[in-house]
Amino acid sequence: MPLESTAIAKSSMLNFLYIPCIPLLTYLSVPAESFVILGILLGIDYFTGVLKAIIVNKVTLKSLRAVSGLFKKALVVLLVLTIALMAKGLSLNFELYLTVLVSALIISEAYSIIGNIYSIVSGKEIEEFDALSMIIKRVLFFVEKMFVFNRDKL
Repeated sequence: MPLESTAIAKSSMLNFLYIPCIPLLTYLSVPAESFVILGILLGIDYFTGVLKAIIVNKVTLKSLRAVSGLFKKALVVLLVLTIALMAKGLSLNFELYLTVLVSALIISEAYSIIGNIYSIVSGKEIEEFDALSMIIKRVLFFVEKMFVFNRDKL
């Protein structure tokens, strides 16, 4: 019986999260399917990153490091929602831009997962190209350009 109640609790929690999230993503013009895929890849990247740290780098998992990694992954989700909220608040049509942003983040996470798996299998640390930092820099540059362009019109 406790196993059944645990399953019911988990499914209730997922429904509780799902019900407000999908309408919010639709309202913000964020591609819901791609956003969910990004979330799954963020989880897989976190898991493979932890394995890589333990197996390749011989690092013991510390709660501070683990929580820091979770916060970094949560910030990726927050980045997408921030851009979507900004666009909605400014009445801008950012649907294509949000699709491209989420797609770029999906590619970045897939690249990181593949790099982590390669490191785990080979036992060697490889130098990863930090695609996420590049994407964030481009987003920041784009937002700065948008404000400079709009300021000149005033």
